[in-house]
Amino acid sequence: KEIREVNGEKVELETLYLGLSRAWYVGRADTIAGHGKANDEGWQWSENNAITGQVRQAIEIYRKERAPDYVKLPF
Repeated sequence: KEIREVNGEKVELETLYLGLSRAWYVGRADTIAGHGKANDEGWQWSENNAITGQVRQAIEIYRKERAPDYVKLPF
């Protein structure tokens, strides 16, 4: 869990990091989501609220709270 500023508000986010340069986040209320990629200057985050369901599902699979399945996430 992380606290990050999104749209001028501090929000608690759950973030799934895969590999060295990709990550996806979702807010606790499942209303905010997005993805990030690492570059030479750090992480660059992009909001995409349309992926809240997919990110939540991927996090639950990672935590073994849901059966394994394929989840399509933007890359």
